[in-house]
Amino acid sequence: MYWISVILFLMCSKHVQGFAILEIVSCISNWFDGVPLSLTCVHKSGQIDSIASIGTTKPMVQCNSRFGNCFTNDIQRYGVVGVPSVSMTMLIHSFKKGRDDTTWTCLDGTPTSSPVTCHIALSEKYVVKDEHLTKLERITFPFIVSVTGNCTYLLPNCTWKYKIQGESEERVPDDLTDITNTSASCNSGDQQATCTLKFNSTSVPAEFAGKNVSLRVSITHASLIGNSTPIEIINSGVIFPAVPDEPERMSALSAGAISGIVIAVVLALAIPTVWILYKRKIKKKAENVQNESNN
Repeated sequence: MYWISVILFLMCSKHVQGFAILEIVSCISNWFDGVPLSLTCVHKSGQIDSIASIGTTKPMVQCNSRFGNCFTNDIQRYGVVGVPSVSMTMLIHSFKKGRDDTTWTCLDGTPTSSPVTCHIALSEKYVVKDEHLTKLERITFPFIVSVTGNCTYLLPNCTWKYKIQGESEERVPDDLTDITNTSASCNSGDQQATCTLKFNSTSVPAEFAGKNVSLRVSITHASLIGNSTPIEIINSGVIFPAVPDEPERMSALSAGAISGIVIAVVLALAIPTVWILYKRKIKKKAENVQNESNN
């Protein structure tokens, strides 16, 4: 009778306090084969019953109800660290296609019927799909050179640098770079990024004029963690024109400036013409007066 009362008491206590709400924060939508990943389970509310675990169809790592005494069921694949009364973090040593691209949950000993889940899909590692830098042979304005990657999760980091022939120092082209992205034709959670270096005849660095300039872009990405060097794309050197092409200089003029030039030209031609006609008219009138006097 005593044990029945204890069990009923514990059940009532659990009902009053509510099921524990545990959540993987922040849940990412995609990740990469062969790249490490951490998943953190946070206690949101309610009372944790006996244990807390992170797993898929079965627990992979576990801690006690206060996130202490943590252990893993597969030390080769998963590690775990607990922060007492706060959270537990599972480390996937190497995210594996077909094993870890699945739905993860964080549960206690008496899980709720509708636990908060975290589904992680597989994304391709970053690679360059198209680039115009190595093929660059002639400079025209406006100048645009770009590097486009594949559809993948997260944007790359592109660092552009240039070096003028005869100098040893590489420089960063401030405010002349851009990165754009699109999710069209990509899988859910993925996006395709294009890194661009661009300028026109007015924004081109002054020291480029008439010089042979080499250009380089270094690309890093979350999927390339562990690679000793970033992706490097280099143009060994291209000569920049000393002055912009005439069409570019003309295109740089505003419509108002062009209109002003046209009006000035018209006036420059019209004023002398009117003055000549006026003088001819005065002279003709004087001749007529002289002829009348003679008669």
